[in-house]
Amino acid sequence: MEFINKRLGRGCTLLSSEGGYKRRDGFTIMCLLMPRQVVELKRFLAEHFPSSFMVVTEANEVVGKGFKRWRNI
Repeated sequence: MEFINKRLGRGCTLLSSEGGYKRRDGFTIMCLLMPRQVVELKRFLAEHFPSSFMVVTEANEVVGKGFKRWRNI
């Protein structure tokens, strides 16, 4: 999270989670990144957390504080 906050300059949301196979407690990090930031995060994870995984998908719209305002809908 520190890498995302300080190096990438982004906020993130932590979600408590439990693994479906080994039932281990953990957390999921959700964040919105620009494409170049995705590359930086991939490199960071590969070096420091090689057993982690990430899902990358495009967001068509983001509404809320710091993004598109609700009243502009």
